[in-house]
Amino acid sequence: MIAKTGKFVPLAPFSSLASIGYYGGVVGCVAGVQRLLCGGMSLARGRHDVLNELVGVGGVYIYMRTILSSEKRVLWNNRFVAGAVVLGTVYCTKD
Repeated sequence: MIAKTGKFVPLAPFSSLASIGYYGGVVGCVAGVQRLLCGGMSLARGRHDVLNELVGVGGVYIYMRTILSSEKRVLWNNRFVAGAVVLGTVYCTKD
């Protein structure tokens, strides 16, 4: 959110219904990336240990630095994830 002064002012969490969805999308993506990388490493290595978690945290750091570095990228990220969730829900509930 850009104030009239031209400075970036982030939305306060839980300040409105839109901000809840915005921050929910960001937190959900971060958790999804971490679990995907950790689970993938666990599956590839055949065991679950701290190394898998460290790879997951490293992947989240790279993800946050690149994908979530600008407001435009965050918006597209949230739209993509919301679309994937909707398509997955439609696919799972079809007869």
